[in-house]
Amino acid sequence: MSTRATHQNSMKKLLWNAELSTEHCSTVKSLFRRLLRLAPSPELKSFVKRDFRRNSKLRNFQRIQLKLSEGEKLLDDFQKIKTGESSLLSKYDHVNTFLLASKPDILKSSPPASPRKPVRTPGIIFANAFHPPLPRLKPQPDHITMMTFDRRRAIQRRWDRYNAAGDLLFDCSAEEEFEKRLGLETGPWGEGTRKMMRDSEVAFQREDARGKLRPSPQLLAKASAAHRRRTSTNAKHGKDSAS
Repeated sequence: MSTRATHQNSMKKLLWNAELSTEHCSTVKSLFRRLLRLAPSPELKSFVKRDFRRNSKLRNFQRIQLKLSEGEKLLDDFQKIKTGESSLLSKYDHVNTFLLASKPDILKSSPPASPRKPVRTPGIIFANAFHPPLPRLKPQPDHITMMTFDRRRAIQRRWDRYNAAGDLLFDCSAEEEFEKRLGLETGPWGEGTRKMMRDSEVAFQREDARGKLRPSPQLLAKASAAHRRRTSTNAKHGKDSAS
């Protein structure tokens, strides 16, 4: 092989490795998702997962091209089976037999992982408009996260309604003035809007007061206890590792 051809092959490999993390990774992921979606049986779906996991560390571009070609052929067979060519299923009987014989439990779904129990840390989440002072837990419980999210969204919507109501009251005042000039007495305009604005102002004051709350003595005491517990645990581990 000439020096020029060798150089071209080297450059081709370098370009392949440079693009592997972007374009080709997305190609592999897309192929993997389509194979899982069209797999005609749980056994073949497990086979696809196992094969992709086994070849996830490939870096040689010829071998990667070969595996992509095999995946495209497999996808083509899956599509034909889905459209009614059930005779192709017998082509993969050896896959089902191998999986069931070598690993009978491969088709069993793994039990869901039990959620970690939140542990109190020495930290404190200080108050704001969305919540009072709270203990900092790891991991943070979902209900605290969703409470903050829901209140943030509700406050934003209330502000949007409040600002829109100000423009509406301006129009109502102009309409009242127009009726007075005509000598009509239809009553005040915008009473419902004014009541909504008063209720919103009360809610804004309540949220402002919530943001000024300070941690209670009980919360500070529990945070101090968590700090002492962590210090004691760290000291114990340091002593054990030294010994």
